[in-house]
Amino acid sequence: MARSVEQICNLALQRVGVTSAIDSIDQRVKEAMVCNVAYATVLEKALVDAPFPFSRKYELLAQSGTPSLKWKYRYVYPNDCLALRSIFPNIGEGYDPKTLRKVARECTHAYEIAVDSTGEKTILSDVENAVVEYTMNVSNPKWFSSSFVSFLAWGLAVEIALPLSRDVSFSQNALAMYERGQQEAHSAALNEETDEDQPESEFVTTRYS
Repeated sequence: MARSVEQICNLALQRVGVTSAIDSIDQRVKEAMVCNVAYATVLEKALVDAPFPFSRKYELLAQSGTPSLKWKYRYVYPNDCLALRSIFPNIGEGYDPKTLRKVARECTHAYEIAVDSTGEKTILSDVENAVVEYTMNVSNPKWFSSSFVSFLAWGLAVEIALPLSRDVSFSQNALAMYERGQQEAHSAALNEETDEDQPESEFVTTRYS
């Protein structure tokens, strides 16, 4: 299903009791202008708050030229990164894929975010040739899952409720639904992955024996 920023905004507007829909977020009407002010910030917050798989990315980091006094390595911070989730060794550093997945899942490698001497954001760590898992900035609604569209619309409703309805109950309800959606997103993300090969059930082994 094709999605647009306007469809998400209109869903949020409905949830705060606004019955008039917008045709464009750039319209010079109050509903569109309020949505326009809040949308980009709310989108980034929603992506960070819940680990939706469509925004998950892995990247081998490039080293920055200036090492840190506290850490062995300094890496360039990915341009499209909104939230760093984990850091682990490159698969080429003596790990087979299955072992690396276990390392990434069970071992927490320390890191720190800091700016370098030029003011650029960097990642500091003792992991050599590091790979990171992070949430990337996704702005095109065609990538959004249905659950994320609903989640984002609740987040937007929190911000637009008071300017448009002046009823605090709409904002409180939207926040409660947003927090509920955040919990559901974590569960949904876990359902879209598995921990290694699971042992076959007795039914399967009996059927094919």
